[in-house]
Amino acid sequence: MNSARCSLLLACAATLLPAIALAADQTFERTLRVSGPVLLGVDTGSGSIHVTPGAVNTVHIVGHVHSSGGFFGGGSGEDRVKEVVASPPVTQAGNIISIGRDLHVNNVSIDYEITTPRGTDLRANSGSGDIRVEDNGGPVELKTGSGSIQGSGLSDRVSLESGSGTIQATMLSPRDVKAQTGSGDITLSNVQSSLWAHTGSGSINISGRPLAAWKLETGSGNITLDTHGAPLALDASTGSGDLAYQGGMLQQASSESKHHLVGTANGGGPQVHAITGSGDIHVR
Repeated sequence: MNSARCSLLLACAATLLPAIALAADQTFERTLRVSGPVLLGVDTGSGSIHVTPGAVNTVHIVGHVHSSGGFFGGGSGEDRVKEVVASPPVTQAGNIISIGRDLHVNNVSIDYEITTPRGTDLRANSGSGDIRVEDNGGPVELKTGSGSIQGSGLSDRVSLESGSGTIQATMLSPRDVKAQTGSGDITLSNVQSSLWAHTGSGSINISGRPLAAWKLETGSGNITLDTHGAPLALDASTGSGDLAYQGGMLQQASSESKHHLVGTANGGGPQVHAITGSGDIHVR
């Protein structure tokens, strides 16, 4: 009898919990007027961040607020969500906008969807959520603890960092690109600037033309570079993997060995330095 009663209680809880969680989720919206270049900072503990280009004189913010506290924890998740929706963590001083930094309610997470003028100087930080930025046109600094980062049409200074997630981005006209992850893969395309990419154990895949120095490092993954036959100075080394260059004419230096390739390609150009502990390196 007791076993049957416990089973009934668990079944009721399983039915009620999704409804309770859904009831606690709410949304807020804010539209802020701006009149020049925007400096935008976005912070969220475990939520996601999605930024797209919008009107030239407005920043539009949609926040999806969720209660992240347990059902049997103290306090009401719905009350916490209502508190955030009633007073969202959004501040503005002219064209300087801060989102999420002044959140003082515990056990709440917020997913942000934001439209902002192209050319915005953007800094976005999530503790564990994913970050996606499209066609921003201005400097970006994106950081997440364990989520993934996706970017398209990125320009100016680009800094992408994840503790353990993957990084995928397509550049438009960057001046400088930095990408770092603890254990995920890095995939970047249309890179035509200086580049530094590092992953602890993932693979690195880059396409573009090295118009300035590139430095690529991975602890154990493969490195694949498509330089479109650009002139460059190559220094590639691997602890135990294979090396291959198929990007045109390569004049090898005398220091070449089985796991270390040094030479100038197509007349020479910016330095491309690729290092992996045990993976393969392929350059074309």
